[in-house]
Amino acid sequence: MSVARNPATGSIRVTMVAVTLLTLLAGLLVLAPPAPVRAEPAQLANACPGPVPATAFTDASEGPHAAAIRCLVAWDITQGITATRYEPSRTVVRAQMASFLVRMIRAAGSAVPTPSASQFNDVDGVHRDNIEALAALQIARGTGAARFSPSQEVTRAQMAIFIDRTLSHLGARSPSVTGAPFADVAAGSVAADAIGRLEALGVVQGVSEDRYDPGRPVTRAQMASFLMRASDVLVDDGVAIVPYLGSGDGVTPPPVRPDPTPDNGDLSRTGFPASCPALDVSLEAINRATYQVGGLFVNAQGQVGVARWGTAWAVRPQLLVTNGHVADEFTDLAQRGIALSQAVAINSRTGELVRLRRAIVHPEWTERRDALRSPDVALFTTQEQMPHQLDLAGASSVLGLGDDMAVVGFPADVDQFLPDAIPTASSLTGQITALRSFTGGAVTRANLDIYQHQAPTTPGTSGGAIVHCGLVAAINNAGTVQMVVGPDGQPQRQPVSANNFGIHVRHIHGLLNLFDNNVVGGIDLPVPATQAGGGGGGVPPTGPTPSDPNQVLLVVSAQVAQQGRTHQFAFEIRADLSIRGVSQWPGGGEFQLTGQANQQGQFIIQDNAQGAQLGAYEGVIQANGSVIGVYFEPNSGTSEVWQFTGQIVGP
Repeated sequence: MSVARNPATGSIRVTMVAVTLLTLLAGLLVLAPPAPVRAEPAQLANACPGPVPATAFTDASEGPHAAAIRCLVAWDITQGITATRYEPSRTVVRAQMASFLVRMIRAAGSAVPTPSASQFNDVDGVHRDNIEALAALQIARGTGAARFSPSQEVTRAQMAIFIDRTLSHLGARSPSVTGAPFADVAAGSVAADAIGRLEALGVVQGVSEDRYDPGRPVTRAQMASFLMRASDVLVDDGVAIVPYLGSGDGVTPPPVRPDPTPDNGDLSRTGFPASCPALDVSLEAINRATYQVGGLFVNAQGQVGVARWGTAWAVRPQLLVTNGHVADEFTDLAQRGIALSQAVAINSRTGELVRLRRAIVHPEWTERRDALRSPDVALFTTQEQMPHQLDLAGASSVLGLGDDMAVVGFPADVDQFLPDAIPTASSLTGQITALRSFTGGAVTRANLDIYQHQAPTTPGTSGGAIVHCGLVAAINNAGTVQMVVGPDGQPQRQPVSANNFGIHVRHIHGLLNLFDNNVVGGIDLPVPATQAGGGGGGVPPTGPTPSDPNQVLLVVSAQVAQQGRTHQFAFEIRADLSIRGVSQWPGGGEFQLTGQANQQGQFIIQDNAQGAQLGAYEGVIQANGSVIGVYFEPNSGTSEVWQFTGQIVGP
């Protein structure tokens, strides 16, 4: 300091300055509130315990939100923009946020109402019901008189309010907070209280130490992290359970059989209602929940075809039951060098298609491979939800000799499968002819494993539900039949032995328990081929690669059979296997198409519609020049899928 030239004076001035600074600092320490203690962000350990099933997204495999996006898919809160794209940087609009929240509520096991009247006059389309449902729950509110502004971007403040109300509705803990947690959030506002509670729970963070940036729009990647941190709170509070547990790769200890049922030697009918519904009612219910299992494939010679085998039926909205030997077909096909492009199941009544995600085979069947001596039971998880399911009889239920039964399945002599036609299942009836155990010897209620029956089933009915009095009593294993000419001159199935049988329902209960407790992992579908699959599919080699990547190799024209909204689309595949095209809808609507194909003839296309209206096409070009596949709207909030067919028309 310059005053130091006078030592005495300088010393006094320095001391005075020091005292003044200390006094000022002390005043500041008294007057300034303590710096807020920021909660650590939730780590998703509760909502997303490993291993989290992988996704097929090529644009969301890395970065700070990648784990949350994988978990969001595992909870079935999103399916992506297309099968391979999530578009993490795209902003979220209010209509989409409504659908995300409704799926989160359902994934948490809570029901969502279906309002009879609409509160808004500016909502329609695929998000309408979800918006109205959230309004009925007081989670979503409008932006004005009868207006919701569905296409408006969701801000960080609005997102916090939505999630805070959702957590409150589901019964999660709600921390008591006072004051605004960030300097740029107005104290006392609805957003401030929501942001404060979520910050205390670790669901939200600021963009800096004291700024939240409440007006910034939320991207799809950020939304995934917000929702999955909120889900972590739900699981931690015991409000929700992790929905994908049982579809991961868990360890597989030896299964534990159910506790033996007290056996007094009585094997008469028990565990079923005294009064049964009419048989035609029961058969109709089975048909609505029954699916034919198969897939689209490219064989070792590069030929594209349709594989068909077996039957499955829905026991939960995203869970099918089938035989172990039906599920094994996927692995067996891969071991023969045949690569499936899609593993699917299609409904007998409606033609509804669901995509199969995983196959989970009973561990005892995996060890023995003998349906007469082990539980020939398996599960498929599905991408889409199935509206109809069958109810199981109790694990200790018994059908007596001579009791009536019915089974629905797809006979091997019926050669129908997507995309040729809606498959037709057979509704067969018969009676129980014998009760057996896997180990042989005397049968008790505790070791009843097999029902024999004389319904004329075929190999294609493997996996069908054996139903009595409206409840599933067993899962069918097809027996031996022959085709004969009936009195009317038409072919009929006739059993040539009394070998038709089914596996008792207690083994289905046993596998479901293993699945729910994450004991069995299963395999992803479709299974990659273990041998070289040969050449291309529907995009045949054309000699040397053209020097012009824009040279057109193929031109395709196709039609989507969407109920009430059938539309046409056409596209060209270029030398670099990129796709360009256009779709035309009734009434003059037109969208531009872009996509990519591979040498096996498989392709993925999406249109340029925005938000919920975005459409996607997944298909394959067959060696005979025909084109097959499915159309869906991945961001619509529904699981509907429609078939399309087409043909190569040029060049």
